[in-house]
Amino acid sequence: MTSQNTAAGLGKNQKLIDNINLIDHFLTWKILVPADMRKVFEFFSNAQNLQLITLKKLNFKILSPILIEKKNGTLIDYRIRLFGISFNCKTLISAWKPERRFVDEQLRALFEIDPYS
Repeated sequence: MTSQNTAAGLGKNQKLIDNINLIDHFLTWKILVPADMRKVFEFFSNAQNLQLITLKKLNFKILSPILIEKKNGTLIDYRIRLFGISFNCKTLISAWKPERRFVDEQLRALFEIDPYS
């Protein structure tokens, strides 16, 4: 396919592509888990459990070593597949208070999440 053919093929979809680039999407959620804080923290702080809470069709896979030491500054690399396309993502653990709270910030992802909302 020549570059001229490629440009012509985009013509009918260019308006749609331009509109997508102008749209901002925000996803916000909160989860109330009626359980002991220590058990909840243990579950959500274990990166391997992300596969259990991620949609199966996203084929979530952790790329970092399985035994990830969690602390401020820890980086976790993972991959998801959406519509047959693989996306490499990176998360930073920016706050770590064992059995109390942690913050994971998406450094590279399909969408932006505000960890402080």
